[in-house]
Amino acid sequence: MTHFLSMIFHISLALTLIFNIACQNRVSAQQNDGFALLKANKGNDRFEPSGVAVIDDFAWVVSDRDGWVVAYEIDALQKGGKHKAKKALQLNIPGGGRTKWEAVEWDGKRGLYLLEAISRSIWYCPTVDDQCKGLVQKDSTLVQNHLNEIYQKKLGSDLNYLMLEGLALDIQKDELYLGLRGFHSKSKGYTPSSLLISLKGNLILSMDQGLEIDGVSYGLSGVTMHREGSKLYFWMTWSFENESDTTQKGVGGKLIQWVVDESELKGELKKEQLKLCHSFAYKPEGISVFENKIIVVFDEDKDRKKDFHLTKKQDYAWIKEIQDLKCQNIH
Repeated sequence: MTHFLSMIFHISLALTLIFNIACQNRVSAQQNDGFALLKANKGNDRFEPSGVAVIDDFAWVVSDRDGWVVAYEIDALQKGGKHKAKKALQLNIPGGGRTKWEAVEWDGKRGLYLLEAISRSIWYCPTVDDQCKGLVQKDSTLVQNHLNEIYQKKLGSDLNYLMLEGLALDIQKDELYLGLRGFHSKSKGYTPSSLLISLKGNLILSMDQGLEIDGVSYGLSGVTMHREGSKLYFWMTWSFENESDTTQKGVGGKLIQWVVDESELKGELKKEQLKLCHSFAYKPEGISVFENKIIVVFDEDKDRKKDFHLTKKQDYAWIKEIQDLKCQNIH
């Protein structure tokens, strides 16, 4: 009996060692491909990154739980490895209730625009240097009315809620754009139905069934942009998620580039106008551009984190030189 128990112990020890080596190799491979492991700040017990914006030396990451906005050293992230948050703000919108930050965008100076998903409202932090004490709400009445008109007409009383997940700023024109991933209906649950719309209510991108690639329908989950003259460069993350599948197979995503002249913004968009720049085995969310590089953060729900060998306080960021991306037409 003693010999049998000893044998079982050593087999268990060997399997644990093999598992740890496999995990280390997996992390090492991810680091070579631009991945870095983010660890949440103290007090943030459920880390689900949903947006990112870079200001100087820091990547500011919003989590869609408990109003957290945390900062990581951008130079350190580019080296891969594991990283702790260097700064943390807990920003809750006035009036109480749960705050779910879904996206964040840099204002071109020292401030941030933030999208709150539950109230579908936009907030402005004039500067991160004073911990966003001057947080004010932006008027989004026009775009809210337009979205309600579109989807009430489409679904009527079957509409449960809209899933706003993207926020982009045209710095030169001081114009904000909202990205819709899809909607939740009472009869079918989540359905991809993506669009990009300005705060003034101007629809510039519409893909009613989401973006279909190889038989999978993806919804818009993150967006940022910049312009060169009249030419607009949109960088977008698109994702799919099977909520009933908590394994790695239940999620995936794409990095998409859309380059368009301002005069050609007509609303309806064909996927042939887009370029596929990267595919992800994780669920990509927020995206930002800095120093000719792309940073993407990922959001694995708590039940799926285990299958990705993540704790509930961890998730990934990915950084890549734009010149190293191999963007190709989507067919």
